[in-house]
Amino acid sequence: LAGIVAGSRRQEKITVVSGVAIATALMPPLCTAGYGLASAQFNYFFGAFYLFFINSFFIALATYVVTRFLSFKKKTYRDAKKELNVRRGIAILTIVAMVPSCFTAIRVIRTTSFNSSVIHFLETIDESEVFADTKVIDSKRIYRSSDDKEIELTFVGKKLTDEQIKLLAEYQNDCDLSDAKLHIVQTNDGLSQDFSL
Repeated sequence: LAGIVAGSRRQEKITVVSGVAIATALMPPLCTAGYGLASAQFNYFFGAFYLFFINSFFIALATYVVTRFLSFKKKTYRDAKKELNVRRGIAILTIVAMVPSCFTAIRVIRTTSFNSSVIHFLETIDESEVFADTKVIDSKRIYRSSDDKEIELTFVGKKLTDEQIKLLAEYQNDCDLSDAKLHIVQTNDGLSQDFSL
């Protein structure tokens, strides 16, 4: 948007803004796509290439919107049907570009919410006097989907009592993590015990 606005000025053309847009929006995903292709990591390739595609598309769309807003001379088509097809093509490409990114945005929001809840859960455990003799030294959180979430906590210190385990389940519910599988690893006296709630 800034690039086309700068390029549309009557004064001396400013190419720095457009250069920065290309350098920040297009080159990193394109390089990542190249790396994914070269190393046969196709999830990297498709993810990065999709980002390159939507950045390129929305740069073009911003250009189109600004040129229409500033009333630049419009290209005329001899065939009105061809002009209609171009407009339809732009609309279809916009939808194709936006739909997958909406799903990605929803997943990112859910993952971020899950991670925030886990952080709150860990803070609650850390601040509780009931867990004064045992501490969480490591935590792993895995978000595969809204129905498949897992938290792994590694405790060191005294062995967890039944009361503490029951309290962990209550903290988990209080932090909106009742649907997440909680895996506990206890390390004490050189022994390791694993169990899940």
